[in-house]
Amino acid sequence: NERIQDKMVDRQTIETYENIDPEQAAILMKNLYAKDTDLAVLVMRRIAGKKAGKILEAMIPLDSEVSTQLAKESLDYYKPE
Repeated sequence: NERIQDKMVDRQTIETYENIDPEQAAILMKNLYAKDTDLAVLVMRRIAGKKAGKILEAMIPLDSEVSTQLAKESLDYYKPE
């Protein structure tokens, strides 16, 4: 959690992911996850719930393992330590 808290994402980046087609966002998110896992988790946490779900759903055919891991890490952030 500390790794993620040190990173920042501007609102424009979040809005970009929210406003593009979920299939396109899924490709971008998969690539981001490969390059910077912590940043991908932070972005996913900040995206509106329904839109984040659609992106994760669109990621399943691309890479179900990454989709599952990203969803898990996004949710794990909220668990008490």
